[in-house]
Amino acid sequence: MNALTPLTPAEPALSRRPCLHCAAALPPGATVYCCTGCEAAHALITGLGLDAFYARREAAAGELRPVPPPPPRFHHPGTAPARGRA
Repeated sequence: MNALTPLTPAEPALSRRPCLHCAAALPPGATVYCCTGCEAAHALITGLGLDAFYARREAAAGELRPVPPPPPRFHHPGTAPARGRA
């Protein structure tokens, strides 16, 4: 046996292109989605007109962005903000 001969056949490399829904690497033979679940989720999201999900989910570094916090509630300047009861 040659020192350069692999013991097991090499597995097909994953695609460099990401899944259109979850951004995972595409398995061999896949062109748009990594699985039928992602294909169905993408169809549901776009079918409901919620395409903004894809536009806002990735930051420049490719990480998910947190949802911005809600604006503070208005309270009269002379009083303390209302607190929830324990």
